[in-house]
Order: sequence, then C-alpha cells, then structure tokens
Amino acid sequence: MESNSKTTKPVVANSTEVNKNKIVWFFGPPTAGKSWSADFCAKYHGWNHIDGDEELMRMNPKTFTTVWKGCMIQFEKCLEDKAYEPPRESYAPYLTDLVNKTKQARAANPDQTVAVAFALYRKCHRDFVREITGEPVSFVQIEVTRDEVVARNMPRVEDFCKEAGVEPAEAWKMWQCHEQYGEYTGIECWTKMFLAIDFIGSFGGITAGEPDSFIIDSGLKSAGTLPGLEKCLGLPHI
Repeated sequence: MESNSKTTKPVVANSTEVNKNKIVWFFGPPTAGKSWSADFCAKYHGWNHIDGDEELMRMNPKTFTTVWKGCMIQFEKCLEDKAYEPPRESYAPYLTDLVNKTKQARAANPDQTVAVAFALYRKCHRDFVREITGEPVSFVQIEVTRDEVVARNMPRVEDFCKEAGVEPAEAWKMWQCHEQYGEYTGIECWTKMFLAIDFIGSFGGITAGEPDSFIIDSGLKSAGTLPGLEKCLGLPHI
C-alpha cells in the first residue's frame, strides 16, 4: 500500500478568497468524494445538489446507451494517454444537459447555490462548462490516493449495480471492462482492474490560470474533506 504524505490543510488554487459563485462543480477521481461533498452542502447548507452520474442514469435507455458508450470510450482514452484531449463532440451533449439543469435550478431559486458532482477529467471539460454557463462557476478538485481509490471503488460498483438493476458481471460488460481485462470470473476482477488502472496519474487536475478553482484533500491521512470544504467554500462549521 502507498504511504503518500498528505497535507492536513486544504489548498486554495488560483484564488486568494473563498468561493463567491452560486454554481460549484465538484470533480476528481472515482470515489474521491464528489457526491459526498455536494450532499453535505445540500443537507447542511441548503444547496441544490445535481449529481452527474444520477442524471445520466435517468436518461431514457436509448440515449443512455449512446451517451454512456461515448463517455466510457473517452474515459478509457484519458486513462491510456495522460496528454489525450477528448474531442468536443464527445462531451458537449451531456455536459450541456447538466449545465442546463444548473441554469434551471438557478432560475427557480436565484438565492440557492447549486452543487454539481461529476468526474471532469480534463481542463477542456471545465472550460466548456465555463463557456456555456453564462455566469461565474467555481471548481473544487477533490484529491485522493491510488490505494484509497481502489479501496473505495467496490462499494461504488455495488451501488451502481443496485441503481441500474444489473449484476456485477453485467456491469463489467456495460463498462466494456472485458475488452481490456478479459471475461468476468468473479468479484476479484474488479479489484484487479482498479489496481491496474492509474486513476490518479491519468487525472487532469486544476492547472495554472484556471479561475475560481480550489483543491482539497479527502484522504485518510489528511484532516478529511470537511475542513477543506469549509475553508474554500466559506461554510460555517457544523
């Protein structure tokens, strides 16, 4: 297991002040804590949480299959090549759908902050969201170590299977894992795959010059996600 040293203080990136925007996107590697962070803000601070994965699941089956396949193909390419820039047409339709939902939420309640949780793997994704939103947007990158990603992924697979109404073997094919890691033989296939995938190294985090951007650490060796959220978002301590 890794023994990466972890900071106990949240890092504020490319911003000298706490967040002042009414739309905040949480992003990071799988299981980093994106949905948890948005849920926390919704439950304890009255924010409106829009979950990118859940919205994807709500699509009609035909649209879901097309969008999901496109997302997975680009996701795999990002994992294979750290310098890969996905074509705009591969992410624009679904990100546009999510942005439209944030606009609807803002129009319905202008005083309420909207939190969006979704795995934005490249700067081009964030730039696209900034481009089409129509108002300032903040991004919170949630960091986690590779070992923690592996340990946290199995419950996520189980939750996905329950939500989608499929068995682990079906999810294995749905995510096209069999094409690279072979046919499904048991639950251990997931662990082997998560160990083989470099989620952290392939993840395109916040870069210099990105406005209203924050980085917090959700790892077990840090002070935890909550202090980082409170600091960068200016939230009162619960």
